[in-house]
Amino acid sequence: MCIFRPCSTSDLDQISLMANPKPVDTVRTPDQVRAEFQRKGVSISAWALANNFSPNLVFEVLAGRKKAIRGDCHRIAVKLGLKHGEIVDECHLATAING
Repeated sequence: MCIFRPCSTSDLDQISLMANPKPVDTVRTPDQVRAEFQRKGVSISAWALANNFSPNLVFEVLAGRKKAIRGDCHRIAVKLGLKHGEIVDECHLATAING
């Protein structure tokens, strides 16, 4: 028998930080990211929702069907460590290039 408990805020924080807790020097492959999710027992969908991303979009990025050049796809790829890059807040878009 399996008993589920609702996720607390701290649980969601742990899930959201799980894939990329600190900046990485090396880029990971989609298979390495999937293996980490599996190792930690967290579903890709749960991570996506904890990070305010569409689960379908995360699966598309991991499968290579989305290029991850800009927008949410870029943010997903950077957070998962699939590519190097910066995540710019929407409120700072006007000054993102200037400094």
